[in-house]
Amino acid sequence: MGSQSPVYKIPPTIFFGFAIDPGAQFYQDQDLQKSRNVFTHVLGSRKGGAVFGSSESFSCFSTHCCVRTREYGGVSMWNKSFSKKLRCVIIAGELVGEQVLQ
Repeated sequence: MGSQSPVYKIPPTIFFGFAIDPGAQFYQDQDLQKSRNVFTHVLGSRKGGAVFGSSESFSCFSTHCCVRTREYGGVSMWNKSFSKKLRCVIIAGELVGEQVLQ
């Protein structure tokens, strides 16, 4: 399945999976140093329900969006929905000097 690669690397990686109650806020900076790439993937929310960033600079996302948050040194988000839980995963990995491609 997939494609073969001649290079096999296992950089240190952290994986969090969680759900945020309606109207609740979440901040995670433990183990998320600025030297890591941090991706947050929204698994389930209402449209515009997932809000990422600070009160000065934020963005709204819906289901199946992926957000790269390396610049913050942490992940701050809240669930704007008042009826449905926000389900997300956070994946953080140390930089290995390679480009991040989609």
